[in-house]
Order: sequence, then structure tokens, then C-alpha cells
Amino acid sequence: MSDMKLKTHTGQVIGVMGKCQGSVQYGDQQKSLPLVVVNGSGPTLLERDWLKEVQLNWHTIFSMSENKAILHLLKKHGEVFSEGLGTYTGGHVKILRSSSASSLL
Repeated sequence: MSDMKLKTHTGQVIGVMGKCQGSVQYGDQQKSLPLVVVNGSGPTLLERDWLKEVQLNWHTIFSMSENKAILHLLKKHGEVFSEGLGTYTGGHVKILRSSSASSLL
């Protein structure tokens, strides 16, 4: 059992089962780095200390490519994504509020 304590961004404790050395490969780099094994099925996380050992290609990690589906949506519904405030021009609207709701103003 490990004495390492991990928490989520909401403060929930993540149960650490243990720590071991593992073979890590990124591109043509191969390193033996510490792996932390935890309870649960959350996403795999990259330990900060790894950044000293593995040279990441940030250009490809943060690159964006054209997505034809998104371009189609932007073209079809461009007014939704335009600058400034819009105005609802449809029919009448009735907003119901619970009697227990309080005003923010």
C-alpha cells in the first residue's frame, strides 16, 4: 500500500493501491517511469515528473484540424455564433417560477 494521497478537483479522495515502475513509450522514446495504480475507472493521467523525462511534441498535441461537420454547422447556423446579443423573434413566451425560488437581483 502507498502513503501517497490523491484527490480529484472536487476534493474527493482517490484510493491509491500502490506504485510501481513501468515501461513507457512515446514515439521513439522509451523510459522506465513510476506508475501510480488507483481504485476506479477514471482517465489515465500523466505525472508531472514525467515531463522531465519524456519530450512531448506539443505542436501535435495542441494542433487543430478542420472538422467538416463543425464547419457545416457553423455555416448553417452562423447567426448563433455571431458576436453580440441576439433577439428572440418567435411567439410569446411564459416563464414559470417556483414560489420557493429567490431572485438573484
